Amino acid sequence: MEKICIAKILKPQGIKGELKCKPFTDENFFQNLKEVFIHDKRFDVLSSVYRFGYVYITLNGVNSRNDAEKFRNLDIYADRSIFEEAILVSDLENCTVLDEFSNTLGKVTGVEQYGSADILNITLNSGKTCSIAVTSGLILKVLPKEKLLILNRQIFDEQKIED
Repeated sequence: MEKICIAKILKPQGIKGELKCKPFTDENFFQNLKEVFIHDKRFDVLSSVYRFGYVYITLNGVNSRNDAEKFRNLDIYADRSIFEEAILVSDLENCTVLDEFSNTLGKVTGVEQYGSADILNITLNSGKTCSIAVTSGLILKVLPKEKLLILNRQIFDEQKIED
């Protein structure tokens, strides 16, 4: 089973063992989350609520603030297979970037996540780097297994900011 990091535990929340976490996926993902892994130990998810940019998770067996404190600053993982339809940040990293005409533009060297839009950092074929906000219509297709990202060339050219 392949596991991916979905959140970082920040601190205990309250006295009943709830964990305040910084999510690395969108809020919809946490609605149906059934199980997670912390240090390769499996936990059933009793509840998860997304509020103001954070996820608050209650795990089976974590019943007090003292129990929760042991998990401070640890990462939470989930089985990759539950993301079959989703495109993850990890799927974009190191992808070769093409336009819709199969011209190679460069390679994704990183993704920065902000509230308003994610930013792709791309090393262009020229060796220069650029950043571009992921806006509607930019990404035409992602082929994670082939490590290919196909972008709308017009939007790419209009929005890229070269460093």
